[in-house]
Amino acid sequence: MIRPYFDFADTLGLSNGVILKGERVVIPFSMRQEMKKNLHTAHIAYDGMMRRARQMIFWPGMADETKQMAETCTACQERKPMNQRETLIQHDEGNVPWEKVGADLMEVDGRQYLITVDYYSNFIEYDYLSTTSQDVIRKLKGQFARLGAPKLLATDGGQQFSSNEFLRFTRRWNINHIRSDPGYPRRNGKAEAAVKLMKNLILKTKHNGDDPYEALLELRNTPQQCIGFSPAEMCLKRSPRTLIPSTSKCLSEHDVAEKKENYKQQVKIQYDKQARDLPKLHLGQTIYYQNPGQTGWYPGLIREHPSPRSYKIKGDNGGLYIRNRFHIRPRKTILKDTDVYDGNVLDDDDDNERPDFSDNCSQHASQSEVVFHVPDNNCDRNMPARTSNRETNRPVWHRDYDMY
Repeated sequence: MIRPYFDFADTLGLSNGVILKGERVVIPFSMRQEMKKNLHTAHIAYDGMMRRARQMIFWPGMADETKQMAETCTACQERKPMNQRETLIQHDEGNVPWEKVGADLMEVDGRQYLITVDYYSNFIEYDYLSTTSQDVIRKLKGQFARLGAPKLLATDGGQQFSSNEFLRFTRRWNINHIRSDPGYPRRNGKAEAAVKLMKNLILKTKHNGDDPYEALLELRNTPQQCIGFSPAEMCLKRSPRTLIPSTSKCLSEHDVAEKKENYKQQVKIQYDKQARDLPKLHLGQTIYYQNPGQTGWYPGLIREHPSPRSYKIKGDNGGLYIRNRFHIRPRKTILKDTDVYDGNVLDDDDDNERPDFSDNCSQHASQSEVVFHVPDNNCDRNMPARTSNRETNRPVWHRDYDMY
């Protein structure tokens, strides 16, 4: 079609049967797909493709079509880097101790440990165990018998926490069990932080030949920087006796809700400075997903959205997976090319000023009467100088000067 070329007809010319726009070759519709493939041969991004294209070729709407080509390349989509982290969603830590706890397993020097931490007070319990579900359940029962059964237990998706036996245990004790998404341990960040803390404690005490239980006792009685109260004070409502001399007293309940809320707000503000929310996905949407420990992206389809930022995916290989939004990106699909002009064609040159040919278009009897010509640089000599009709005001700092 010729209509898209009206807006820049004065910049078109003919050389050896080839239509040029300046020094760039105008590509007909039948060759555009091939040109886009050639531009993307090196699998460079959209900006690089456009820098290359602006040197040599042109057609109306080239920028949009080139961008679509770059975004829908399967090889490029499957090898994109990881998503940027999203803004912080903070857990409801409860209003009383041991209402919500997190649990995780760790290994130190070939020995397995069960780490349990209270979300409200940061009070930590740890036990040596085997990695079987029966031993994990037995240790948790001992902890819950001392401190009470929590309403909510947060763990990862390890085999010990996802077995049928563990499911029966949580139902028997009336515990709401939630598991973090595979490959996304940050969702159970409280337990992950406790694991890191306890691993350092065990390694350092072993290095010095100290008793790890004495170290744990002091750790529980150390005031937290963000609140000013120790985990033992918040969990047990008293300060347990330690090897450090102190007066014997029972502590009354502290109103720590305001301090905890202020601290959580400060943490979120700092975290969100380098984070942004990713677009939400809808059921049936085609996507790419990542597998834990791998960098490639694999095609799939959104099947369910069980919880915030958690999705159940059906892969193109037929498998069902649960992934966090961090490990998912929308799949760009190739749209069908069309030669229909919609009246909103963009010029891909850097200049934004274009001549208005709306009056001249009505003078043509048909599209076949349009003649492309090489622009004459001397034609502007006889044109009157253009003056602006806008009302202008002198700047304030000009008032002290006589302007000529």
